[in-house]
Amino acid sequence: MVEVVIDYDSNRFRIRFRDDGCGIEKNVVRNGGKPGHWGLKGMKERAQRMGGTLQVQENEGAGTEVELSIPSRVAYIGRLAPLRGALLRILNRWSENPSLFRR
Repeated sequence: MVEVVIDYDSNRFRIRFRDDGCGIEKNVVRNGGKPGHWGLKGMKERAQRMGGTLQVQENEGAGTEVELSIPSRVAYIGRLAPLRGALLRILNRWSENPSLFRR
């Protein structure tokens, strides 16, 4: 099961995905990703470029939670629409099949 929560107001846009799978290994989250892979690191860099954050919390044996939080000025309007579109496509792929992002 995948739970998606969208929260927005005049300051921030947040989207959180939580699954009930096996979770991401602690060392992968602690190290910001797997050596030679750019998934988590790339998503965090994109979030930072938008002035936001991407937080990943693994709950070993109980699933993973990923939360993106970005300023409203970026989320709702502006020149970063292509970047937002790319990020939303990645998150959509993850919500449809979280196992694609596991080893």
